Amino acid sequence: MKSRKSPWVSMGIFVFLIFSSLMWKAWAGDDKPQNCSLFTQKEVAEIMGKAVKPGEETALGCGWVPRGETLSYLTVFIKADSRTAKKAVGTLQAGFKVIDVSGVGDDAVAVVEKSSQEVTDMYVHKGKYLVRLNMPFLEFTATGKKFKKFRKIAQKAVNRL
Repeated sequence: MKSRKSPWVSMGIFVFLIFSSLMWKAWAGDDKPQNCSLFTQKEVAEIMGKAVKPGEETALGCGWVPRGETLSYLTVFIKADSRTAKKAVGTLQAGFKVIDVSGVGDDAVAVVEKSSQEVTDMYVHKGKYLVRLNMPFLEFTATGKKFKKFRKIAQKAVNRL
């Protein structure tokens, strides 16, 4: 004779699985916004000055790739972290410097290659989040018009956090 499980036992197992799944997400800190939610496709196209593919979530963040290209020109990574942007940068390799960036988030800094004066990264602290914007191929100089435009769009984006 076959044993039949009570529907209450099945219901209990189902509730336990749902509860444990929700608790795991909370413990893992998965309540942060998706990396690709920070910028719109239109904003990234405006930053790059060309059409872009939709952002793609990866283990390294959200990669934004211009149409016809294969490498990410802008990668966005958001994490729950209350450190200042400057503390988050840490120690740099020789040939780079950190400059303060005003008007973006609670505080922000840019990592600048000394020889070219091009910005390679920007770290923004906003509330309980730290955002890293990696832009190795955008060729923005720290004092140029393109970087000024980028800062304005980045401020609008981090205000969504």
